[in-house]
This record gives sequence, C-alpha cells and structure tokens, in this order.
Amino acid sequence: MVKRKKRYIIVEAPSELSLEVFKKLIEKSYLELFGEFGLIEANLRVIKKIDNKFIIECSHNSVYKVILSLSSIRRLDGEPVHLKIIKVAGTIKKVKEVIAEE
Repeated sequence: MVKRKKRYIIVEAPSELSLEVFKKLIEKSYLELFGEFGLIEANLRVIKKIDNKFIIECSHNSVYKVILSLSSIRRLDGEPVHLKIIKVAGTIKKVKEVIAEE
C-alpha cells in the first residue's frame, strides 16, 4: 500500500463560523466545482479550529483545487464572508508553529 502525501492549509475565517458550518461550506464548494470524484480524490478533511483559524487536510495533488474552492466562497447565508489562506504546510508540526507565531 502506498502512503499518500498530505498537505495542510491554514485558513482564517470569521470567528463566529463553527467547525461544522465551515466543513459543509467547503465540501459544497468543492463538490460544485470538481464533482464527487474530485471530492473523494482530494481526501478533504477539516481537522481543527483554533481561534478563528481552520486547519484543512488534503492530498498534495489537490492543494490548488482546494484553494480555488475556498476562493469561490463569497457568501454565507446571504452575508459576505472573507476567507484568507495563511499557509500551506507539509507537516502538522509546521502548522502548529505558524499558528503559535500569530
């Protein structure tokens, strides 16, 4: 069995956004753009929320697609929402370092 390479994306979002809402929002956006097969291939997971930052795990081949789907999210319940991508990292250790610095 081949070990799949993962990447972690740190995204800053409004603080009132919950983990479950964010998870549904990104899955819906990715599904609309790339379909079910693309969503499965991306192996997309929202791991954790720390303050107003979310940590997303995905396959290394799908990083740019995830960033594109995050960029396409403009509104949540009719209200404008702004998502900012802070960093793409290869290890969870680096993610923790970046979050600790801010």
